Amino acid sequence: MNEKLAVVRASLAEKRKKLKEVEEKIESLERMFAEKKALEASLQAKIDDCNKKLERANKIIVGLAGEKTRWTETVARLTEEYGYLIGNCLVAAGMVAYAGPFTA
Repeated sequence: MNEKLAVVRASLAEKRKKLKEVEEKIESLERMFAEKKALEASLQAKIDDCNKKLERANKIIVGLAGEKTRWTETVARLTEEYGYLIGNCLVAAGMVAYAGPFTA
């Protein structure tokens, strides 16, 4: 009976050792799972943030589409007026000389 008891105890010790290894593996996997879930939540928050930023950027781009037209027209007008700058300065100088303090 003692021999059978020794064999059973050895088998039990071996089974407990395997059980402990399996429990450690499960604990390790559970920690890894929790880390991955936290990472997933973090990445999902970043995705949501990027989607909001993209939506805002699209609104800005659509809003500024009219500004491009306006700026193009302003540049064309100012380019044309630049050609008249010397003549306008001459007329303004003549007007100041004619209507200014040098009337006598």
